[in-house]
Amino acid sequence: MSSVRKIAWEKWEDEVEQNSPTNPFSQLQSSAKEEEGEEIDITELYSGFISELPTIVSTPVGMYRLHDRMSPTKQFDCWMGYTNFDITEEVKDTIESIGGVEVLVVLTRYRFFLGVAKLFNFRDVRVEAENALCNIHIEEAKIEDESVRREVEALQKRLKAESKHWAIFVFPNGELDYAFTDDKDDDAFLEKMIVYNEARVISGGIVVNSED
Repeated sequence: MSSVRKIAWEKWEDEVEQNSPTNPFSQLQSSAKEEEGEEIDITELYSGFISELPTIVSTPVGMYRLHDRMSPTKQFDCWMGYTNFDITEEVKDTIESIGGVEVLVVLTRYRFFLGVAKLFNFRDVRVEAENALCNIHIEEAKIEDESVRREVEALQKRLKAESKHWAIFVFPNGELDYAFTDDKDDDAFLEKMIVYNEARVISGGIVVNSED
């Protein structure tokens, strides 16, 4: 198993709801108008139409009627999370503790459904989840090059003294990049964190940050 923890994200939208008409009766009415001048059996027309349209749809949080205002897509910003590590009770508790997480359903050992509350930003939730579950303490970082480790430790010490929030990305070749801010909601900083985490997944680099 890979020693680098990864989370992949996929926007979740109900395909049946996305591809179905908002108002089936309006489509029925349109079909009737197209047959103007011809005698139409409205019962037969309706039956044929409704037979192709499921009234109940299955979602990760239960069954809902089509176009139900309480369906997940209308209540939350919905995402699927895929991991390469076990979603244990500890992992579940960590995700649930993140601000903005309104619904969490663990579907399998490596997959979960996430519903982000309307007044929160998925980007912020993602960054915090990846920081908490994927990034590591400098003491745990397997930096084999002693000079690189010393450089990271020195940079970490300086950033701790100067900023409330910071992150260091250690490339596999030993090069470093870092970002810092005093505002946890700093857009540029959050975007940089996403870049670091994506680069870590692709290249196998290491992210060390203040949230550790």
